[in-house]
Amino acid sequence: MKNKLKYMALCLSLLIGVGACSEEEIAYSAGEENKEVILQLNCQLQTNQEVIVSRASTAENRLNDLHFYVFNAAGELTGYKKLVATESSPIPTSGPETVTVKAITGEAYIYALANLNSTIYYLDDADKNKLTGIDEADVAGSSLTRDEFLAIDFKRQYGNASHIISPNPTDGQFMMSGYLNGGKAVTITAGTNGAGVISESNVIRLYRILAKNTFTIEAGNGVTFTPSTYELHNVAVGGKLVNGTADATTADVESSYSGMAGETLTFYLPENIRSYRGGEIKMWKDRETNTYTDDVKSFDNAPDNSSYIVIRGNYKKGTTIGEVSYTIHFGNFSNTGSLEDFNIRRNYSYKYKVKVNGVEDIKVEAEVEGDNPYVEGLVIDSEGGESFDLDAHYEARVLTFSRENIKTLKEAGKGYIVRISTPFGYTENLYVTDGGIFNAEGDVQLATFDGGTIRPISGQSLFNGEDDYGWLRFVRNVSKNRISGQSLTTVAKYPGDNNEYANKYGASWVNVFFMLKALYENADSNQDEVFSNDGYAYYTCFVDENYYKGKSWTVYSNCAPRTILIANQLSVSTDRKSLYAKVRYSLSQRSITTFYHFGFNGYPYGTENITEEELSTAYYLNKNNLGEHKNPNAWNARNSAVQSNKEKSWYPDTNMIVPADGRQPMYQQAVRACMSRNRDLNGNGTIEANEVKWYMASVDQYRGLWYGEGALNSVDPDARLFRAKMSTLNDNDKENAKYHYFTASTGTNSIFWAEEGLSTSNKEVNTGWQHANLVRCVRTLASDDGLYEANKFYQYSDNIFTLTGLTATKGTTETIDIHLERDEINGLSSRIQVSKDYLKQKMVDGGWNNNYYTIKNKKRPEYDPCKYYYEDSGKTDKGIWRMPNQKELGLMSANNLLSGYVTCRTDYSGSKANGAYRSSYGFWFQGTNVTVHATDADLKVRCVKDVK
Repeated sequence: MKNKLKYMALCLSLLIGVGACSEEEIAYSAGEENKEVILQLNCQLQTNQEVIVSRASTAENRLNDLHFYVFNAAGELTGYKKLVATESSPIPTSGPETVTVKAITGEAYIYALANLNSTIYYLDDADKNKLTGIDEADVAGSSLTRDEFLAIDFKRQYGNASHIISPNPTDGQFMMSGYLNGGKAVTITAGTNGAGVISESNVIRLYRILAKNTFTIEAGNGVTFTPSTYELHNVAVGGKLVNGTADATTADVESSYSGMAGETLTFYLPENIRSYRGGEIKMWKDRETNTYTDDVKSFDNAPDNSSYIVIRGNYKKGTTIGEVSYTIHFGNFSNTGSLEDFNIRRNYSYKYKVKVNGVEDIKVEAEVEGDNPYVEGLVIDSEGGESFDLDAHYEARVLTFSRENIKTLKEAGKGYIVRISTPFGYTENLYVTDGGIFNAEGDVQLATFDGGTIRPISGQSLFNGEDDYGWLRFVRNVSKNRISGQSLTTVAKYPGDNNEYANKYGASWVNVFFMLKALYENADSNQDEVFSNDGYAYYTCFVDENYYKGKSWTVYSNCAPRTILIANQLSVSTDRKSLYAKVRYSLSQRSITTFYHFGFNGYPYGTENITEEELSTAYYLNKNNLGEHKNPNAWNARNSAVQSNKEKSWYPDTNMIVPADGRQPMYQQAVRACMSRNRDLNGNGTIEANEVKWYMASVDQYRGLWYGEGALNSVDPDARLFRAKMSTLNDNDKENAKYHYFTASTGTNSIFWAEEGLSTSNKEVNTGWQHANLVRCVRTLASDDGLYEANKFYQYSDNIFTLTGLTATKGTTETIDIHLERDEINGLSSRIQVSKDYLKQKMVDGGWNNNYYTIKNKKRPEYDPCKYYYEDSGKTDKGIWRMPNQKELGLMSANNLLSGYVTCRTDYSGSKANGAYRSSYGFWFQGTNVTVHATDADLKVRCVKDVK
């Protein structure tokens, strides 16, 4: 008889949906079971209609290898087929049109797997061999059973303090799995001419093992919110390879990854299904209800180990500024989902919109003593006051106090409220009168003044933790301590750490409590002439560098800012995680930022964060104002700074700009600009060697800031050298000098092009390349004065780079996808081996027949000629070499491993399709340094591989 049946059709649905496949009418006889037949599989890519999914990228769809498995009812493997993409014969992203697989008639289970050579998400060698080491002509020789097949787990390379690996695949391979008929049995019968016929479903669903999660961050009307960093918590470290084989995630989770935040964030995360623990959730904020115990947060409603993200950023609306963080658990809590859903399901695409309308939630939390569990931070309202954002180096600001305002406070029996916070201690809300220091909450006296000493009352203390207010020194501005005859509103000369020059300059420094005491005592009579004739007192607040001699650099760098608030009103939330301040003055000093991991055994360097030169419209640098610098090396910058500047005057009259807003003087000479980050510690007006702590970075130290940009951003996004948008670039190289930095090195390394990552140029050439406007100053970190050169963040020996100080940001991969310079793929693994020679025809086989690489071929993401390279005579290392990325090419360049013209796998995001500014084919080494290549060419390739 004739029946209308369907051939088995393999539908590579890379989303979740199901689509119709064509039907064909065939004749067959219902033959016996266990008869060998040939299944002919037709394949189409279907669009998912079940959930809204953003358009998939090329990498998400790419098929590098594809495997089919047929098991009989007893669980024995009866059929296997393997397809592998090649340069000449890729697997179409719509799926192969026709595939034939040998099978046996009867009841069967049919599965498909793809991209099993993924390296960020990977299989154990034993499991991988079970799945791929099968002879298609002799499947009976395989011991693989269906139970073993379903039990196989995938794993994820994940990080730790010294090796942070993004969960996003960097090799362009998305592992996939799927099955026919929902994983249930189908019946295979014999058709004509040995063909097999499937009498059930005609669709095999192929799922990525990962879910796509996209966050879009917006700001409401009148609000500016700049995302800075994010943290991913409780990301699964593995899972079942075949979906639908577990009701909940049993894999461990880890929370090691953080990175730079932008307006849009995309993460590919493994499935993480967690059971809701119960509790009342009426609105989405209830999902984040939490409790702090010993400063450790636990969630009341969210399940243990459920995945969540913390997004940090800077808020501004009018005079109100804040550093805030938002905690959001993953899951489908949209209108079509449930507030009780905390799951991440494979192959789903989740879209989250975070809209910041204000910080009133924090303000309400602080003032009403309620809790808003998903928001935490510090909010400062400076209406009628001033807020100063200070860098980690030595700083100075002029503070002005009104005599009438202090009289009003005095009449009420109060003084200005003071609150100080550092990584080592903090005060409660204090106020100061001539009678002592009081806790503003209850008017409890904590200390008295005894001459020049603060004496705590028995049983009381000013600080919770270490007393830490010596970093603030206040000098009253008088006529004798003016710089170059400037007015009282400008920074005073420093009288020395021990007030050695106090008599000469007419004023000594005092701490903040004695300064406020003097204001209080003189508000009526002004017997000490604290207030000028205009009714104001002018003080220069000298802020020490945020560096603690006697403490390990690991405890004072990469910290939250230390702050002092001099305020009329302060409110603190009950959990002490949020603070609202109505301030007269707020001074917040950032910590020194470093990309070195805290396990580094040596002397790292740290960087300032705020580029002062960008803040002044009157400021500029140019090649004629570089200043003297005796450093032909790519390192050794501090020694050069000492030799070039010692015995010179701290207060030169030339090339100096005195800002009108009370900031310390700036200098139009690059070397002098970095000297201004230091202080005349003994007050004698002359630069001495032990006073040179901050110095202009050498070219390799600039490169380090690029290699460690992700680590810098996770602490302070301003520490990055380039923070603008690519759209701001100009066709004129000279106009882009505002993004270029002078270095302490010479020759072709004089100018550092931050927008390109690590490109450099020579300040002596007669083109737009010679110009720069900026300078970055760094400091050696230690537990003493740190008056010596910093150690490099890597070691190089026998063609192997080992990251000793830099946290690795890339997992071990056998290939990397085409990418841009600021993509995660452009990272470094912990150990990188460089090939002994350039890629040459005599070294390879299998399709490489050139000594040079046509750069246009890089536009073919599947084409990496290094996969044919080998050094072992037995070719055991063939297939594990790859082309380098830009940062790896930079390491080779810095260590003189390159010559001629050499390319890499990294494209440039500043390129424009219309051929405008820096339109390029990507980065290359062009004989002296790494830069952007503007035309097609034949370039050499030097391969690399990740080693353990």
